[in-house]
Amino acid sequence: MAKKQTKRTSGNNGSARKRSIDDGKITFQFNSGSGNTTCQLDLLTAKLASEELEEKHQLEQREYRPTAAFLTDLAEQFSSLGAKGCTPTMAYQMWNEVTARMLELKKNMNA
Repeated sequence: MAKKQTKRTSGNNGSARKRSIDDGKITFQFNSGSGNTTCQLDLLTAKLASEELEEKHQLEQREYRPTAAFLTDLAEQFSSLGAKGCTPTMAYQMWNEVTARMLELKKNMNA
């Protein structure tokens, strides 16, 4: 005899759970002697680009101490994604912010 299948619900009387979806945009404001500029990147694209370069430059996964070559490549990568004129110093700050935002996004998705 076949088992009777039961439908599982999310515990809210069977109603569909609505989830707020993040648009994935991350905005950076650059302050320089020539004025302020902003750029907007897709968070996941920036994170994946960062991870590719982390692997290419063989950064230690536990410490992630960036090298000059890594930051130079990362600045070029972020420039190609839309952060025109990105410097290694800017790339370092963006890299840290992208990582923090990805952790926040993952936490919110699991909530």
